Amino acid sequence: MLESGARPNPPGVALSSHLRLSPDGTIPTCQFNSTRVGSLRQLSFAGIWDGEVRRRQRDWVRSCPGCWAECEVLPNAVYSGDLVRALLPH
Repeated sequence: MLESGARPNPPGVALSSHLRLSPDGTIPTCQFNSTRVGSLRQLSFAGIWDGEVRRRQRDWVRSCPGCWAECEVLPNAVYSGDLVRALLPH
């Protein structure tokens, strides 16, 4: 139950639990930030995932005040366990 006046604030999970892959092989930060973290045409997945650009953009995602985009909310609820906790009796 939320405190009076409080709003749910699901954190973004882009570039940690999942990522977006564009048809041209590029990987943007998220649906709302088109900064590319790399291209699978130029680098291996591991090279992108372990790279400085992804780390920097992941920090950007972490600093985001919350995300209600469908592509973020569902993975967040699944991977964080929030969905399971919501279904369990209190």
